[in-house]
Amino acid sequence: MKRYFIKLKAGQKASLLQVIMKYLKMEKEEALSLIIGGSVWNADSNQRLADPEYLVTEETLKVNKPLRPARPYELPERYVVYEDSSLMAVFKEAGLASHPTPYSQVECLTYGVQNYLDKNSPGAGYRVSVINRLDRPTRGLMLLAKNKACEATLHGLFREKKISKIYLAYTEVLESPPLSLSIEDTLEWNGKTKRAETRVRYLGRSSGRDYFLAFPKTGRTHQVRQHFARYIAPLWGDSRYGAAGGDPLGLICISYRFFHPETGERIRITLPERLWREGENGDKTR
Repeated sequence: MKRYFIKLKAGQKASLLQVIMKYLKMEKEEALSLIIGGSVWNADSNQRLADPEYLVTEETLKVNKPLRPARPYELPERYVVYEDSSLMAVFKEAGLASHPTPYSQVECLTYGVQNYLDKNSPGAGYRVSVINRLDRPTRGLMLLAKNKACEATLHGLFREKKISKIYLAYTEVLESPPLSLSIEDTLEWNGKTKRAETRVRYLGRSSGRDYFLAFPKTGRTHQVRQHFARYIAPLWGDSRYGAAGGDPLGLICISYRFFHPETGERIRITLPERLWREGENGDKTR
């Protein structure tokens, strides 16, 4: 990503489209793609500017230009694993951002899910909200709420540790894989240290890999990845934590269990194996 800052001279004013075209020496189509895609910000207020006709005056513009044009994400219908009137569970593939990023608001899961809802429930007024996120290289199920009440309840259930998550994790073949392990320690992220707890159960060996189920009891950033690297072995392909390079990362969120926010019914959502198997050899699933 390349970053540019633009500030007009005192007394000048022009549309956002005109400014981007002039100062970054772009054709209209490329400039529109940057603006609509969400790469342009008001640096003073840290707000995204997505209207090409926005009148630029004294503010400083920040342009986060991706190394390649951002591609609006289209959610395949088969990736919708569960849906009712208030919530969804959707498969996120490896390499896809969960949320908008500084350089794009269209190349992420939430954009694709919102378009899916707008297409299949026109006029419903849903504004989807992601309840939890997965790291960019991690595949698996993500929960999304369709209304504010459901969003608030699900966030509360996560805070109270009343939503159980299960991950399928795999490593290279190990000499003596642990049959079960309870891990409790502290993890640091961005200068903050917090308690982290994960239970691990060995599943078996297949196709040159050792497979495990991981049950995180807390939700720290990179928790399962760090715990495997510290106490078992780096996950398959997790070069950040010491494994040889590989694609995709050996970590998949496969299940959620919780009480439904509206009906009170106990619900379990499980990822079909066919979905995570699609990208096992680095194949594009889109």
